[in-house]
Amino acid sequence: GKVRLKDWTAHLDSLQLQGYSGSIESQGQIDLSRGSGEAQLLANGLDLNPLLKTWTDAVPQLATRAGANVDLYFDNWQLDQNKTKGELRLNTVQESGLSLSGKATLGLDKGKLSLRSDRLQILQGYCSLQGNLNTKGIDTDYELSLSATDLLKILNAFQLNLPPLNLEGPLSASGKLAGNYKDLAATASIRADDLQYYSEKMDLIADLEWGQNALRVQSASFNSGPGNLEIHGTIPLGKTTSEWDLSADMASFDLSGFL
Repeated sequence: GKVRLKDWTAHLDSLQLQGYSGSIESQGQIDLSRGSGEAQLLANGLDLNPLLKTWTDAVPQLATRAGANVDLYFDNWQLDQNKTKGELRLNTVQESGLSLSGKATLGLDKGKLSLRSDRLQILQGYCSLQGNLNTKGIDTDYELSLSATDLLKILNAFQLNLPPLNLEGPLSASGKLAGNYKDLAATASIRADDLQYYSEKMDLIADLEWGQNALRVQSASFNSGPGNLEIHGTIPLGKTTSEWDLSADMASFDLSGFL
């Protein structure tokens, strides 16, 4: 890179960092006597997989590259929370993993990086999110609109290891992803009014909690015609154990289409 110093002002004419299969370029100027100034960052082609794994192993493989434009403003060596802003760009690549694409706005909120997107594409569905993150952890709300097929792909990407399920139809989900990066947890409230398992039609209402080692089914209610199937319990994640612990209650539920 190239940095010039003149009258206690540092001029970043061009500064480039290479890593994570991409690059980060910077330019700007900072008054060293007052700690004020501005800088622009431009990131392209960053591979999120090794980057995220420096913080956590809880994120599945992503078929995505990231880029960003960020405008940084300094005052007394502190980032100006009102002016500092940027845009995150996610682009799908032809690799194995979950595809994620779209744009999100970046900002500062009480010293944390704020992240908001009204429409990110995940597989064939869509996600909106709003929250904060820093070097220690994340706290964000999300909403999903996708197919049951895509939901099963996402769950299996988190090493749920479900058996093959021919489950189709649209569904929606909302919840929160929070915690430090080594111990992330998520909640999900799932609603589906027109699911189909082979020839059987049903609706679903479920509340789930996902942790590092298990998916906890707080409640899952399948309704098909006059019948009802209630499930609750725990499904292990990863390879630490293969024992499922689920309980079910049925009332007039026709199982002939499932066997």
